[in-house]
Order: sequence, then structure tokens, then C-alpha cells
Amino acid sequence: MAAIRLRASRLGACPRLQYYEHQGIYLEQPNAAQVRIYDQGLEHEEELVDTACVTYKLGLQSRQVQSEWVVDNGLVVTGHPDGVAVDINLVGWVIEAKCMGKKRLERWMKN
Repeated sequence: MAAIRLRASRLGACPRLQYYEHQGIYLEQPNAAQVRIYDQGLEHEEELVDTACVTYKLGLQSRQVQSEWVVDNGLVVTGHPDGVAVDINLVGWVIEAKCMGKKRLERWMKN
């Protein structure tokens, strides 16, 4: 059985959309407003990563490095987190900046 691969950046999306994308079915292309939101987020990621490292006293290990995590039972999550850091106890942190509306944030926080 082939591993199930999920993009880390899509984990907050609705389960139905994730299923369709996993099956190779893409329902819509991003519109101009979504592209502007994405571009705006890129401009702020570096600052947000630096702020998180200062706030939580983290040592930054990498930025935007393609990574892969085997989670469980053949589930593989891939992505390029905005930052990977460690705290003073050498506990690893994955730092990911997201830009979304209130409704999507609430859904993302539940998942």
C-alpha cells in the first residue's frame, strides 16, 4: 500500500478538499485576492519567525527547508516550514505562519 502524502500547508483545509486533492482532483485555481493574500504572507514570514524565536527563546535551525515527516501508518506529511527551531531543552519546534479569515482560523484550530 502506498503512503498517504499530505502537504503540511494544506492541513487546515476542509477534509473534503484534502480528499479531492489527494485523488488528484483540483476544484479551483486561486483567485487574484487569494494570490495577494499569499504574497502578503510571504513578505511577513521572516519577521514572524524571528519574533517567535525571540519570544519563546528558540534557536533557529532552518528556514524554508523541504521536510518530510512520517506520522503514523504510512501517513507522510511534506512541506517547507517557515522555520524549524529548538528550545533550551532541545525540544523541536516547527514554525508556520498562516494568513486566513476568522472562519477558516476557527476550523483550523479545531483540526
